[in-house]
Amino acid sequence: MMRPENRRMWATVLAALPLAVMLMAGPACVDAAVPRTKKIEVTAAPYHTGTVFSDYSGWGANPAYLLVGQNPDFDDKTAGGWMRFDISEIPDSAVIQKVYLTFSVFDDHGKGAIVDLTGLAEDPLDAIYHTRSYGLRNNPRYLTNVALTNGIWRSNLGSDAVGHLQKALAGNWFAAGLYYRDKPNFFVCIHGWEDDERPVLEVDYLVPEQILNAEWQKPFKIIEGDVVTMLAEVDGFLPDVVPTWEIWEHDAAGDDRIKNPEIKSHGVYEENGRYFVKGEWTARWHEDAHGDPEYFFIVTVGSASARSTEDKDKQLHVARGNDQQAPIPNPPAFATRPYAVSPTAVSMTVADVTDPEMYGVEYRFLCESDSGGCSNSEWSSSLTFMDADLSPGARYGYRVMTRDKSPNKNESEQSAIAYVDTFAAMPLAPIVKNPTPTSLDLEIREDRNSAATQYAVINVTENNYLSKSGRDISAQPIWRTRAEWGRITVSRLTPDTHYAFRIKARNAIATETTWGITGSGMTLSKTPDLYPENLGIRGSKRHLDTGGAVRIEVDVANHPTGGLASGPWQLQWILSGNRQVGDQDDVILHSQQYNETFAPGQKRHYTYDWSPDGHTRCIAVLVTGHASETNTSNNVVLLDLSQSLVKQ
Repeated sequence: MMRPENRRMWATVLAALPLAVMLMAGPACVDAAVPRTKKIEVTAAPYHTGTVFSDYSGWGANPAYLLVGQNPDFDDKTAGGWMRFDISEIPDSAVIQKVYLTFSVFDDHGKGAIVDLTGLAEDPLDAIYHTRSYGLRNNPRYLTNVALTNGIWRSNLGSDAVGHLQKALAGNWFAAGLYYRDKPNFFVCIHGWEDDERPVLEVDYLVPEQILNAEWQKPFKIIEGDVVTMLAEVDGFLPDVVPTWEIWEHDAAGDDRIKNPEIKSHGVYEENGRYFVKGEWTARWHEDAHGDPEYFFIVTVGSASARSTEDKDKQLHVARGNDQQAPIPNPPAFATRPYAVSPTAVSMTVADVTDPEMYGVEYRFLCESDSGGCSNSEWSSSLTFMDADLSPGARYGYRVMTRDKSPNKNESEQSAIAYVDTFAAMPLAPIVKNPTPTSLDLEIREDRNSAATQYAVINVTENNYLSKSGRDISAQPIWRTRAEWGRITVSRLTPDTHYAFRIKARNAIATETTWGITGSGMTLSKTPDLYPENLGIRGSKRHLDTGGAVRIEVDVANHPTGGLASGPWQLQWILSGNRQVGDQDDVILHSQQYNETFAPGQKRHYTYDWSPDGHTRCIAVLVTGHASETNTSNNVVLLDLSQSLVKQ
């Protein structure tokens, strides 16, 4: 193949020639092949014969390029050697025009030499040409009796070299040798001491005209009146070549040439070093009795012609322009029903349909959702649709419909609806707050999931699932919506303990997420800060009989180890009718708020005057609110009016 720069060079040269010169040159430009030139440097290898070479092996930096010649009639030493050139980049179909050799000469006599440069019809690597003494003598000579002086020479090797190189194209090599020196005992050499002095073969050749390929350009199914492109890749032609085009209809009854096709033709253009011709056909329906026609084209450039590909998938189909029928089947159906691919996206595929008039088909997917948030697709040739930006854990319904690409755009009915549930998104970490020694409050955070999404909560520390009440536990997950869960008070916990909780979600078809991030909290210490003790009374039955008051006394102490030294707290006197503090009929006789400072182990004395109502009563005292503790006195006072006032 010819390099782009050589194509451009020859195009420029030819464009600059006078018209008269071009006319004298022969055939018209439309049929002329582009001349090409290839320069090939000699192969670096010791293709030498004879014995004299060893006497000069020290010459230059690259003796591998050194060829030495002498007169074999005057010297018993044999001399001579071969130059070998790799011509594999010249196409085997090329037509050789001229062959030139550029080489550097050294004459040890210094007065010029008459030498012969000889070609070889066989590969010089063959052993026989390395060993025979006069292998060069009987071969055709390219340069005969040419006087060479020191310097660089460029010579046309003539018709024999053209013929030999033409035959050598199939073998991908060409060889020439230095044979003769006209003076006895003196030598002449072709050498390559420097890179720019190495022998170079220069070949002018032509590439025969050819069309590499020809194809319709997509789409391969069109309607009457559409414009379709024909493209052919060409080689070996001038840039001003004008192609010709023929349109043919193919069917079982035979091929028919379309008369007077509407074709706009373009000349040769270059793209990335490749050459193309292009035509544009305004398609017309061809009436026959064999159904929808298929079309091919024939392109001719110069003397080369080619038919468009016969690949069935790349044949051109043309449909009529009066279609009234929607694609079939009608309505269409899903090949793959909508399915979730993520918490926010679903995908679906429609079953392929056909258009009776071969216009081609487009598809549209329609979404139905009570909560909205989904999308309809645009009309497209794609069989697959993905709807994104959906809500996690939500349900959506989809239908699909089709239409043809005719001027009438005939639409089908909508398919039956198909439902899909998106995956739930992994929940956020729960909020854990309001600790007491035996409870923690837990809330499920609002997230991206739909309101219908259900959640399960696990107590990671105790490895059990929570119920709605927070008191009952379960070995299996209990599923509720976020609204149904509300605020959960997890009770019956151990004081001064770290608890971790995790949540997972599921959608309406029970597809679960993994467990979410852990939320945690710690229950308070059971050790009291302030607590009541030394509960007692002052008074007597006489006082009660006369309506007198009873004074109830209590000491409140800070924990000896130094609990909280100060802070708000509340002191309450509790009345219990059946002598058991904590029953449901307990009532508060009196409650007082305080905010005082206590030293570790310090006690303070508090009193309350109460007038009994004539019934036996049991009285206890509680300290509440300090450091979120509730501490009850460890003794009670029993007021028995039928006997006496008793402390127990």
